[in-house]
Amino acid sequence: MNVLEVAIYALVMTSTTMPFTCEQGNQDGVVCSNGISAAEDGEGHLRYSNGLTVLKDRQGGIAFSNGVTTHFDAAGWVKFSSGISVRRETLEKYRFSNGMVCRLMEPTRAWCVPGK
Repeated sequence: MNVLEVAIYALVMTSTTMPFTCEQGNQDGVVCSNGISAAEDGEGHLRYSNGLTVLKDRQGGIAFSNGVTTHFDAAGWVKFSSGISVRRETLEKYRFSNGMVCRLMEPTRAWCVPGK
């Protein structure tokens, strides 16, 4: 688990267009300024403070405990069944279909902001 991964899934869960940051906490978890926090469980899944879990399988697939699933479209976007899509622009920057951009700013901090 890394701080950018937590931020990306937090944005997918909320579909927010309000800026927020996520920072690695003193413990093993990540705390975001939008009130969401997450920690990895013993099975490598991310458990969020809002009760959702991001389940990861050995093939790299993901699903949310609330039933949200993903698939790639022909343009290279990862489409979530919740209606939001995301694509990686660089190793440290992801663009969302709602206009938000999440990027790693420091090894322990990610920002999600409206972007171009």
